[in-house]
Amino acid sequence: MVSTTLISSVPQHVSAEEHRNIVGSTPASFSDIPPVLRHKEGNVRVTLDPPLDTFTEQDCANGTLFVIER
Repeated sequence: MVSTTLISSVPQHVSAEEHRNIVGSTPASFSDIPPVLRHKEGNVRVTLDPPLDTFTEQDCANGTLFVIER
């Protein structure tokens, strides 16, 4: 089962091109590479079904959806 964690800011991420450049340079640690931003969509409203007690109506307000690898 996938867990859900509410966050207050967008996690650090890189574009697919930035990721290719980082990996191509053989970094000291691959675990330090930020996740890749796969999709960004503005002016969205999110609801969860079943709902979370900690995800309020105010959290559902219009915003920007970021789909990253983790």
